[in-house]
Amino acid sequence: VMGQNKFNVLHWHITDDQSWPFVSETFPELSEKGAYSKHAIYSHADAQRVIEEGYLRGIRVIPEFDLPGHSQVLNRSHPELMSHCANAQPLDPTLPEVYDFVEKLYQEVTQLFPDKYIHIGGDEVRLDCWKHVDSIQKWAKAHDMTEYNLLNYFESILTDIVASCGKTPIVWQELLNEGVDLPTGTVIDVWKGFDKQTIQNATKRHYPVVI
Repeated sequence: VMGQNKFNVLHWHITDDQSWPFVSETFPELSEKGAYSKHAIYSHADAQRVIEEGYLRGIRVIPEFDLPGHSQVLNRSHPELMSHCANAQPLDPTLPEVYDFVEKLYQEVTQLFPDKYIHIGGDEVRLDCWKHVDSIQKWAKAHDMTEYNLLNYFESILTDIVASCGKTPIVWQELLNEGVDLPTGTVIDVWKGFDKQTIQNATKRHYPVVI
């Protein structure tokens, strides 16, 4: 259907709060504990088939692994990495082991998906959660950071990891709106309608934009 309608990029939002269907060979427990069922999964072979079928039709496949928000399902397999608060559990940006996890995950997925872009999400991060976790607040105070600085801190490390993997990040517009420092060439994905102000702010700073 995409080919018939001349769409040539599949943005594959492959994980979310409710389920982790991607079968990581580095962290198999993510899908073992986080998928809806043992049948509701995507293996490396499944992903390669999607990539190959897309290639035959002139369609690029860009995966999205949305962190640090939209990751509540990781609590089932890695509660030690999460910010524990009511109704939202983004990753804890103060923990060194979080970045070890993220780096190994992104090294795996960037080797699997050949496109030069990877979508790293960044939308709807519950910053208020970090305000209510004592250990996070203690760390932030010691490092003279607010919850906004914490988001910037996380994303700066994540975009460095993505660059080291030879990929260019795509991010949701919230990261630009929150004032996160993004590397040159980062693509801003504007999803909140035709948000003229965000589009203008992004293009004035020479960021490519997807509307």
